[in-house]
Amino acid sequence: MSHKKEGQAKMVIDSKIKAVHDDDLTGLLVSLNVYNGVLEGAFNCHFCEMGITVDNIASLFPQDNEIKFCCNAARCVLAMATLSQQRDKTHAIA
Repeated sequence: MSHKKEGQAKMVIDSKIKAVHDDDLTGLLVSLNVYNGVLEGAFNCHFCEMGITVDNIASLFPQDNEIKFCCNAARCVLAMATLSQQRDKTHAIA
């Protein structure tokens, strides 16, 4: 599970975002209605449960109609890459 109960964020966009520059991260978080939750410590890394902050976000992604976060710990970034590869293979088959 990637977030605490009070910090759940429903996925509100359908488009795939490949990368966001650090300067644009705040704007993206605001547009997804998760910025205040990130500042308040309401979200956790999907992989290790570490609290998510603006400084440790490595990735965010949709799953089960929610926005999930990945922190910048090496093991979590690797897990995120593995998950992404699995999703790509699944979509290629479908």
